Amino acid sequence: NDKATIASIYAGKSWLEKTVKKNDLVYIYFAGHGDRENSIFELGFLLAHDTPHKNYLNNAVRIEDFNDLATTLTVKTGANVIIITDACHSGTLSGIDKVHQSSLVQAQLVKAKQSELRISSCKPDQLSQENEVWGGGRGVFSYYLINGLEGLADANSDKKVSMAELKMYVVQNVEQQITDFNLEDQTPVFDGIDSKPISIVDEATLTARSQANNNTNSTAQFTASSRSIDGRIAETKLQKFISFLRESDLQESFDFFALKAKGHDAFVSQILDVNYNDPWKNTIDELRTNPQKMDDFKVELAVWIHDSMQPLVNDYLEGDEARLEERRYYNSRLYTYDEVVPMIEVGMKLLDPSQPLFRLLEIKKFYCSGIVKRLKTPTAAHPQELFREALNDQMKALAIEPNAAYIQNEIGILKLYLNQKEDAIQYFNKAIQLSEKWAIPYANLSFAYNKLGQYEKSLEYGKKAETLQPNLQLAKYNLGSTYLDVGNLLLAEEALQKSIYLNNRHFYPFDRLGDLYSKMNNFIKADSFYYEGALRKLNTNFDPSSTESLTFFALAAPEMELFECPLDTNSVDSRDYIAYFYWGLVHFYMNGDDMNAIRIWKKGIQADLKNPLLYHYIARAYYNIAQYEPAEFMFKKAMDFYKYQGELEDYLIEDPLKNKYTTFGDRSCMEGVFKAKWYKASDNRFLLAQLYENWHHYREAEDQYLHLMFQDSFTLNKEFSAIILREMYEKLDLWEDADQVLNDFKSYNSEFATRELIGMYKNAAIANPTEGKWWYKRGMLLEDIALSSITKLALDTILFHPKLNREIFTDIPIITDSSNFVMDVMRDIDLKNIQNELQRKFDDETSIINVSATYRSINYEPEVITPRKEAIQSYINALPLHFDGTELGDINYRIGRLFVASGSQRQA
Repeated sequence: NDKATIASIYAGKSWLEKTVKKNDLVYIYFAGHGDRENSIFELGFLLAHDTPHKNYLNNAVRIEDFNDLATTLTVKTGANVIIITDACHSGTLSGIDKVHQSSLVQAQLVKAKQSELRISSCKPDQLSQENEVWGGGRGVFSYYLINGLEGLADANSDKKVSMAELKMYVVQNVEQQITDFNLEDQTPVFDGIDSKPISIVDEATLTARSQANNNTNSTAQFTASSRSIDGRIAETKLQKFISFLRESDLQESFDFFALKAKGHDAFVSQILDVNYNDPWKNTIDELRTNPQKMDDFKVELAVWIHDSMQPLVNDYLEGDEARLEERRYYNSRLYTYDEVVPMIEVGMKLLDPSQPLFRLLEIKKFYCSGIVKRLKTPTAAHPQELFREALNDQMKALAIEPNAAYIQNEIGILKLYLNQKEDAIQYFNKAIQLSEKWAIPYANLSFAYNKLGQYEKSLEYGKKAETLQPNLQLAKYNLGSTYLDVGNLLLAEEALQKSIYLNNRHFYPFDRLGDLYSKMNNFIKADSFYYEGALRKLNTNFDPSSTESLTFFALAAPEMELFECPLDTNSVDSRDYIAYFYWGLVHFYMNGDDMNAIRIWKKGIQADLKNPLLYHYIARAYYNIAQYEPAEFMFKKAMDFYKYQGELEDYLIEDPLKNKYTTFGDRSCMEGVFKAKWYKASDNRFLLAQLYENWHHYREAEDQYLHLMFQDSFTLNKEFSAIILREMYEKLDLWEDADQVLNDFKSYNSEFATRELIGMYKNAAIANPTEGKWWYKRGMLLEDIALSSITKLALDTILFHPKLNREIFTDIPIITDSSNFVMDVMRDIDLKNIQNELQRKFDDETSIINVSATYRSINYEPEVITPRKEAIQSYINALPLHFDGTELGDINYRIGRLFVASGSQRQA
């Protein structure tokens, strides 16, 4: 399965073309998915293990290529070819409904020519069925095909299975099984000469197969069979050597910039010149002396290069921005996007230009070169030059393959950056035409139409992108931006917040939320979002007028930065915990490779069993990949061994091996990173609590938050924990628990706890509309605040308006209304005092805060500026909700007292 990559399949095709001789019998067998990219070109594809969704051209296997191969082998070489396909089609595949999709793929696969036999699992308008009952999970077609080939189809007992015998056996059994299990029709298709023998019966195999079938009822369950091949041919020495090489990381093991400069055979020489132990010495000698095996070896190395590069391309084509950003393609020596292009060029040198894999690599060389240049523009002094160079690369790729949607889309992006909006739209539309169910060009069109002021079209294409890929951040923040531009602030806020939830490292949604809250006159909140956006633009040459939302890469927040320290990873001293820590960080921050980071950090722990920093970061890496149990263990270890800043300095100074490590690298730089990445003791608890929440271990999460609230010495940690615990209680409808904990917290910070209770009581009342106690409790807290004020508030006062012949409250909407009507009422009020109170409200309303290492955002409850009015309203809300006479009397008494304090004897 995982070895059936695009490159390896095409390498196998080339091997067949080179190896097959006259009268050879060639089997080509494919079990997997088939699809097509669009409804324009009659191109069907077989999907390899590393084929990305919705982008098949040069990323999947063209059925046409294997039809041509069959023709070449039969007509030109004189071989006999049997093509067997069991292509299962899924409704989640891109661009086409099941019936139409199957029709194209299967119709191409059943074309029969002289000396060719074509066998397909179903007719063009049908789907292949598979189930656990047939050999533990294979398709019904493949199950009976193997049975038949091994002898159960030998109707005349001549120890050969002919095309006609196999057809009769497979069709009858498949149709019977389909009937028995009441499944959709499936009729296998056999095309070729009926008398042609396709297998020779082995008596022992036939006996074993017959006994297995006799031991079951109507449905055979020969458990040795699965979708993988039984009794596969043992790997050759060369294949074993390749497998051995591929156990190492390609980009970590080789400097492809240097290899590219050294010439044609530098890559091969570097591999073969290593002093290998047995059993590889003989294999190396054979490669040096056998030109044919050396050619095969070079092809396998080219396959390795393509297989290593393809996941990077796939992440990009999927619009997986978080993955792209975690890789941190610049400022990193290891696993870089920068190195992809020379790596591809080294791979091309290994191949004959006539090989299909050469063409695949050549297209991706220009495509990736353009991508790398565009992704460098945020930090470039002259980004426009890079955009033009990137466009030149993409045009070269387009000249080789004009019908690749991903190239058309990338050219559209570059055209937008170069302010050629109409051209960009044409390229995006072409990308959609070529790949109808790929979401990214729709999202890019949404942005382009926004920039042209065509907001209806922008929303149309943004919604289409969202439908095709619901969690595509690009679609969310382009939709949010357009909603903001047309004045739909509610939908804009929702879309932009969702964008941040999907990926909180991109500056654009933070900036647009700043714009949104500015429109709402919530300037403190706006400033907080502008600040967060500014953090994400540090060290860039960001141009506010640029097409920022099309950049599929955004700088990480400052806490993700990592100084680049020279380190030879092959020389790391086994005792050097600081070198291991830095090496692991490179994987963790720059590459987004949590598993490799864990592996390296564990080596560091072997060197220093009580190092809290290593335990802490291993826990964070496990947390990232949702392995909560080992993450929990590691966080607890980090807590057990934690050292405060002064202890850390002593820890480093007193290291007995300080000057004895043999690691080759800049130790002072790595030690600086080690110190810089130290963390507060509370970070372990915050992260552990959040882990428990995600794990749905809510009582354990509660324990951690309560510890931070009542035992941590840092005031902000106490308040952060109280807010987060309150949010968790509210999410779980544990309103009584929230009430109890916040009331207990009054002994630590009464003003803060009271504000949080006021907000919580309101949420509880809304969530429980038949329970009046929550409005009642909220009213009493607000009343205490209102009546504790010695001086009369300029706001929160009732005035009589003679023209209206009624009383009105002087709250914020009234104060900020400058009409003559309102000014008549406000004539006798101290406006300066009111302005001071308004400013105090805005100063007090705390912006969103990122909590410690969790990157979690919280909001403090703001000060209540109109407690009398809000207390009265809370009591009025409580009145109709099931109180006895005494309580009703008390509520009315309290309302009356508040009206007196507000200046309305009549309403009192």
